[in-house]
Amino acid sequence: NDDVSQKDDTDTPADAVEFEVGCVLFSFCPGKQTQGLAVEKGEDVLILAKESLAWWYCRSSDNRSGYIPRNFIEVYDTKLPGSTPSS
Repeated sequence: NDDVSQKDDTDTPADAVEFEVGCVLFSFCPGKQTQGLAVEKGEDVLILAKESLAWWYCRSSDNRSGYIPRNFIEVYDTKLPGSTPSS
């Protein structure tokens, strides 16, 4: 008789966050003293927050996070539930 509760991995919480994924259209290399995220053209990024009309907070496939100009990203039609993009 096990007292350890087992979680069913098929259950998705009702408040689960879905993230949009986008493709970087142009390489971006921010200055060293900024919160920008250096990315290369063709790289997939996870869009964590659309904090302004000009800048989106994103996570790269190698788990770096920072801001990218919104017009540098083409958003895919699909959304991922709280996961990291794969390349």
